[in-house]
Amino acid sequence: MYKENKDFNYQGIIYLTELEKKLPDWLREKAELILSLIEGKRVLEVGCGIGSLTNFLFIKGYELFANDISQLCIKEAMKKNLPITFIQGDICDSSIWSNFSESFDTVIMSDVLEHIKERIIALRNVNFILRERGILILKVPAYNFLYSSMDKKVGHLLRYSKDKLLEELKLSKFKLELCRYWNFLGIFGWLYLKYTGKDLKDLKMKNSLSKIYGNLLNWESRLKMPLGLTLVVKARKWMKIIQP
Repeated sequence: MYKENKDFNYQGIIYLTELEKKLPDWLREKAELILSLIEGKRVLEVGCGIGSLTNFLFIKGYELFANDISQLCIKEAMKKNLPITFIQGDICDSSIWSNFSESFDTVIMSDVLEHIKERIIALRNVNFILRERGILILKVPAYNFLYSSMDKKVGHLLRYSKDKLLEELKLSKFKLELCRYWNFLGIFGWLYLKYTGKDLKDLKMKNSLSKIYGNLLNWESRLKMPLGLTLVVKARKWMKIIQP
């Protein structure tokens, strides 16, 4: 378990706000890819941040719950005035989720798992709150060789390989149904940030370039590229974990 770091939360909100401003087309295509994997109607987004993805999920009419460990992020997300249920707390804290046994059809963790030290505990708690044969959707950063000061700055503890992700899912009683790379062009952008030491706020993305980037991501979502900046996973709960 870890305590909320106010300075990191402040930096995290700045980073998430920059993503909304500079990469709206990336955000839209990420949301569309995740939406294509959802099953059922009752959905929990773990690590909702300031609600960037939450907004897209709400539009589709799901019975939506959104969670974040950061009280500051929850407050920012609530400013979007979405009529959904917010749950503030740590996905690793079993006591918070004890009343949510088998409550959700789908749980989404988009750019979240890599921030968590006790990842198996987090995934087992997700198993506990998913209904029988419920779905877990993950989006995580790929390739250890891409790990940079930018990863450290935004709180990434690691970047994933497929084998590492599969190992953690097996330990948490999930069966892998889809694991694919996504955002091929993003590799070059991340390498640029890594070797120049620049930050996301230093990037200048014109609207026209953002739209081209979004169109390419839309095309990529229909295919399965052999490389990509991130891994996207759909996994199904195959065995119930009894929460201690």
